[in-house]
Amino acid sequence: MRLRMYVARFGAEILALVFGIALTFDRLLGLPGAESSLLVGALFSPIVGIAVALDGRVPKKLGLISASLLRGALLFSLVIAPLYAHSLFEPFCGPRDAALFLSFGALPGFLLAALLGVFARVYLKQRAFRIAFVLALTLGSIVLGVLEFLWTPGIAIYGEFGGYLPGTFYETGRKFPPEFLSYRLGSLFFGLALLGGIGLKLTPSRKVEMGLLLGIGLVGYGIVRVNAVELDHATSVKKIDEALGGIAVSERCRLHYPRELRPDLRALHLDECERFIAHVEALLGLEARREPIDVFLYRSSNEKRRLMGAGQIQLAKPWRSEVHLVIDRFPHPVLAHELAHVLGAEISTGLFGVPGALFGIIPNAGLIEGFAVALAFNEALELDPHQASRALLELNRLPPLRDLTSLSFVRHPSSNAYAAAGSFLRFVLEREGAEKLKTIYRQSSLAPLGRSVAEIEEAFHRFLREIELPEGALELAAARFSRPSVFHASCPHETAQLRAQLGSDRAAGDLDAMLETAETILAVEPADLTARLARVRALALSGAKAKAQNAHDELMALNYPAPIVARSFLTLGDAAWLRAERDEAEAYFREALELPMSEDERRNLQLRLYAMERGGEIESAIRTLFLGEDGRGADSITVMNLSRKLDEAGEISLGAYLAARQLYFREAYRDALERLEQGGGALPTPEFERERIRMLLHCLVALGELDRARVLSAQYEGNPSFSRVLAAFRHRLTD
Repeated sequence: MRLRMYVARFGAEILALVFGIALTFDRLLGLPGAESSLLVGALFSPIVGIAVALDGRVPKKLGLISASLLRGALLFSLVIAPLYAHSLFEPFCGPRDAALFLSFGALPGFLLAALLGVFARVYLKQRAFRIAFVLALTLGSIVLGVLEFLWTPGIAIYGEFGGYLPGTFYETGRKFPPEFLSYRLGSLFFGLALLGGIGLKLTPSRKVEMGLLLGIGLVGYGIVRVNAVELDHATSVKKIDEALGGIAVSERCRLHYPRELRPDLRALHLDECERFIAHVEALLGLEARREPIDVFLYRSSNEKRRLMGAGQIQLAKPWRSEVHLVIDRFPHPVLAHELAHVLGAEISTGLFGVPGALFGIIPNAGLIEGFAVALAFNEALELDPHQASRALLELNRLPPLRDLTSLSFVRHPSSNAYAAAGSFLRFVLEREGAEKLKTIYRQSSLAPLGRSVAEIEEAFHRFLREIELPEGALELAAARFSRPSVFHASCPHETAQLRAQLGSDRAAGDLDAMLETAETILAVEPADLTARLARVRALALSGAKAKAQNAHDELMALNYPAPIVARSFLTLGDAAWLRAERDEAEAYFREALELPMSEDERRNLQLRLYAMERGGEIESAIRTLFLGEDGRGADSITVMNLSRKLDEAGEISLGAYLAARQLYFREAYRDALERLEQGGGALPTPEFERERIRMLLHCLVALGELDRARVLSAQYEGNPSFSRVLAAFRHRLTD
């Protein structure tokens, strides 16, 4: 009996503590931060409101308000105490941002819920009505957030009780959004309105004061919420279009672009969108679209975050036929992938245009992402999804098929899971046909294949074992798929911010800051590849030769994949070359050349060795190209001058190639084409010739000279050395 009494009296407190402890079993949610604040606020605020509404122990009149607010604060403390305790045993970064998210997220949600409970208690006699009232407002706030997510381009949503919904957990590097402060100003007015309403009931003698408080609260709350778009609490297509300034429309696409985008580049992006949609419609037998897909191209990740909520992550809203991307060079690296998500909505019957349980409310992330990768099969990568999956199988890192076709997909590192899920669904498309793939996507199930998951997985693995891997593919895959899932990484948001800082330090040539940032990352994530390599580079270029060698030896002792070791050798070689220690530099370069690496890295390494063989002005020019005066390399103007010097020194083809490459990356395709077609001799290695042909094809396609591109492509068809180069352009050269 006494136990039942204690449970009845302190049930909410016990539940709060148990809930907080339960969260600690997850590495991401079990630490203070944006995700835990959202979950705590959204799930526990209704319980706080109900506990206060049903509590008969608190004092009467105004003491009821203070006691209830204190109880809300106590319940908040009990939930988050286990999270902070957990942080003593797990790497915990960004305490300032974590405290801000909790202070402006879950805590105000608990206090508002407590006031709701008081309001329900003083106005409603029936316990059932009190519960219904609290649930209607707390859960109703969540429903409004869902409706905003559904009806607007926004991905990040604000709510009175849950606080801040970032939209996607893949948005690493996320910081506390400053607009959250003005949002909570509206919450403050909402709280004042509740206090005024409660005061009218509890203190009839102060009706004027309480009525004034109620009025100020309601007016202030209304002003803040009505101006949500202007205050960046919400967004709209109109707001985005006003910021970007340009719209172009074709039969299947509506491009929303920055007004300063060159007309030729605008036309290229629009044509790429049009061609891919037509390609998928033909591939899957879809009806031609009646309405164009809206593609929004933002100037930067910061502008994209401000206008629709997600900065780093490129994404689609399939149910709204929208794609949101930061602008990139043609062809945009993820445009096709995101368009595939939207096209999938024509197949899916889910609420959000995606497969999943409860009409897609619980999304099947594996099928969603795998479908997009399978249709936008990016053979321009060093390893295509089939090759990557074969390598993952050999490395024993291929996710189980059950995870690849379910929500468990998100528990795996994204690079592994995307490639494997895409490979599997491409396998289904190639073996079973488009109709079977569409049925799987529509039903969110592998049942249409008519076999058990184990049998399907066995067949998929047999298929993968038949995939031929290029030399060094396993080592390349080990490097590419080495980063852990955001759910298992230490401090994923903070380390992402630090990696961005590391890039800035390197670009600025600030070796001391670069070393400090690298050490900060390694203190949290000792195996971080980026930081390990940056540490070697900072020490080597600063002249700390012995320390750099020790850092390199530590890296090797940790058994990193061979391509990572090769980059470290390359860094030591660059530092020696900069010091004019040619023999030592050449030894490091040749050590690196023996290891597997990407073709781009191999080509750059070959050019260093070629320069050392030629010596004189040629070596000086290429050393300046890669290293400049302080290891940062040359800017584009310097490169163009260096290419002219190479011309004068007799390296006409190499000079033209380097100049063309600069023009190509600036999307000056006509000028780049002229340089690429210059004669004057052979390039240093076959890898250079392959890259020259790739850029030639790219320029011809970009300039609309498809007949010439087809002739050039036919010259190399059947040559295995050019198969990957040609594959990237094949669908663009097919009528």
